Amino acid sequence: MSDVTLALSYVIEFTTPFHIGSGYGLAGFVDATAIRRGDGNIYVPGASVKGRARYHLTGLLGQRWDHDLTPCLPRAAHQGEALAICTICNLFGSTQVPSLLFFGDATLTAETDLADQVARAAGGRGGLDEHERAALRGRSQVERRSQTSISRRRRVAREELLFVTEIGQAGLRFSGLVEGVLPDRGRTVRLADGTQVPKDLGWLMAALRSIEQLGGRKSRGLGHCTVTVGEVKVGQPDSELTRLSQPAEVLQALRQEVHR
Repeated sequence: MSDVTLALSYVIEFTTPFHIGSGYGLAGFVDATAIRRGDGNIYVPGASVKGRARYHLTGLLGQRWDHDLTPCLPRAAHQGEALAICTICNLFGSTQVPSLLFFGDATLTAETDLADQVARAAGGRGGLDEHERAALRGRSQVERRSQTSISRRRRVAREELLFVTEIGQAGLRFSGLVEGVLPDRGRTVRLADGTQVPKDLGWLMAALRSIEQLGGRKSRGLGHCTVTVGEVKVGQPDSELTRLSQPAEVLQALRQEVHR
């Protein structure tokens, strides 16, 4: 089969508070702020999702050694031999081959954006201006947590080392999209209706579903989440995408292929 154009949606739901930092602070107030979009909403960067998905896929494929794990290195001793591209590099790219898939940022879903809910409810009373929305988002999406640095020698809190971090609220949901081109590497699985889809699509879905934590402070118990794969559309380049009626069949076909 030829290269496949892909559009895959997913939803992240945090079951515990989480911290996805911006790398900046507010002098005198917050040492580590949460990352936000221009409208004031916090979000999950696509790069974070991509990195964790790659990490988990490496673990999944590391349990078995077959053609999916062929090292992506040129065979210098055999000039002219084709470069073998493994599943990991085909999906996420490497120094040898670029990735043709784009992981977009996961943005807050409408049902968990309290500011928009209040704005709609207040629509008949003149609504909320942007400053009021931003203030409401700040209160509804994050909380500030304080922590200290501990002296290992004295076993007490170190002086003048109180840190304040913005933590995202548990229960928030974010939706994201993976789209682009999945190159044909000769690895396919067959669905119940006879349709052939790239095996690497199944591995991508499995990797996303394996994500259990996102963001920083994981050792402190933050960032636990579940990732659900939603609508999956595939098609040929420069043609209209077709929605897979049962995306779960891709995982089922991959599971059968793996256990043969």
